[in-house]
Amino acid sequence: MAGLQESVQEQPPGIMAAFIAGFNTVAGHLYLILLPLGVDLILWFAPRLRIEQLLTPYFQTATTLLERSGTPTTPVPLSELWQPLLKGINLLGLLKTFPIGVPSLLTGFSDATHPLGTAPNVQISSMGALLGVSIGLMVVGFTLGCIYFALLASATAEDNRINWQLFFTRQMPSALLFCVLFYLILALMSVPSLFILGFVLWLLPGAGNIAFFVVTILIFMVLFPLIFTPHGIFALNLKPIQAALKSMVLVHPFLPRLPLFVLVALTLGQGLDLLWRSAPPDSWLTLVGILGHAFIYSAILAASFIYYRGGIQWMEFLVQRTTAKMTAESK
Repeated sequence: MAGLQESVQEQPPGIMAAFIAGFNTVAGHLYLILLPLGVDLILWFAPRLRIEQLLTPYFQTATTLLERSGTPTTPVPLSELWQPLLKGINLLGLLKTFPIGVPSLLTGFSDATHPLGTAPNVQISSMGALLGVSIGLMVVGFTLGCIYFALLASATAEDNRINWQLFFTRQMPSALLFCVLFYLILALMSVPSLFILGFVLWLLPGAGNIAFFVVTILIFMVLFPLIFTPHGIFALNLKPIQAALKSMVLVHPFLPRLPLFVLVALTLGQGLDLLWRSAPPDSWLTLVGILGHAFIYSAILAASFIYYRGGIQWMEFLVQRTTAKMTAESK
């Protein structure tokens, strides 16, 4: 066994091997799909939490003020832009949190029909209720996401047991701090990005889409090295700063093929989503799509944990080999 482990460490982690292992992991631990399945069933059958009646007066007032201020006219009246948006909002979508959360096929799903009838609409009546319900749903979604990542980390480890005391006292607080830092960095980057976009639009009014695409790519490139931070938190019990630093060290020098891994994961997940969403919402075939989505995304995330562990082993092997070589040369 030791020889096999050493031979594994002497090779960088394989992309296809990681995906195959991820699918095998979920096939052998089908409980991993329960949380994605449960969240989508809630979004499918539960009453829709609407904010249309609450926010419509505010949008009407803002539209009137814009029209009176001499704002340039648009091809479509402003009311026709924001009314469909408000009608389509379902606060239950806040159960899906990012970057740590449970994947969901039906996030943003606004249709109220399902095979058993029509889900009722529940209008949020006050701003206080809106704030309270939103925070409550995000807390529940974040907690479920942490449990989901902990289950994935344990299923891809040699020891499949979860230390729940460690989970609640260290992993969840670390995950929360990472999410706060993630959105803080994103907000700080958004400020100069908005200035750049505004300047480009002022110089070249027709280049808005190109400028937005370029700025989005730049933000993605800056945040990309943090991709394995949740893995470090839940797989290695690291604090958020330690997990982020290990992720940044691992991504560029030791895993040059990581963009290909991400591309395969996105192509597989998003490509199959087109199939999963093809059934009408009032058909039981949608349940097949929900099950397929839960299995595929659980397998992809399990593969990412396996790929991360392989990358850590590969990095440690290279560091040890380099250290041993330097020690031998110094003698």
